[in-house]
Amino acid sequence: MKLDLGDLTLKNRRDLPAYLKSNGVVSMTISSMNNGWLVNTRDKNHKVPYQFLLGNKFVDLSETVELSAENRPLHEKRLVFSFQNKPSPLARAGQYEDIVTVSLYAK
Repeated sequence: MKLDLGDLTLKNRRDLPAYLKSNGVVSMTISSMNNGWLVNTRDKNHKVPYQFLLGNKFVDLSETVELSAENRPLHEKRLVFSFQNKPSPLARAGQYEDIVTVSLYAK
């Protein structure tokens, strides 16, 4: 799924809701292809920092993170993944991207 943060010279935030329903306890790993940076698709030397939040808790994507979803079996749990860039007034024009992978595992 693509998520457009808009003008990176300004602070923006986008939320992506997800729902988890499982018959057991679930753990998840979250990883970022660019270690938590938005990278210009034409010139990889130009980067813009952003924050990834799960709920309202900051998750450092500089390396793969493992978390427990701690849901009760057969009960649906709402997760909100939020992406918020820091204003970068000197960001070079163009498209920036990162690929964030969320993997779920039964415990």
